[in-house]
Amino acid sequence: LKRERSIAVHQVIAELRIDRDRQLLLRYFIAEQDKNKVCHDLDMTRPQFNYVIYRAVARFKELLVSKMGDI
Repeated sequence: LKRERSIAVHQVIAELRIDRDRQLLLRYFIAEQDKNKVCHDLDMTRPQFNYVIYRAVARFKELLVSKMGDI
């Protein structure tokens, strides 16, 4: 079940339209990279990161719910 969930999460992330959303979600939540490193690599400030990651999670959840039903 854990593997199936992992595959589903990766598939939904891959379907996100905005590349930056995909990068942030994969790097920060999946790869567990440090926020400062992600900010540096993507040329973002920490406040920008916080705003963008919030929006990326919202878009991810919206897509996940549309694909798999209410969670």
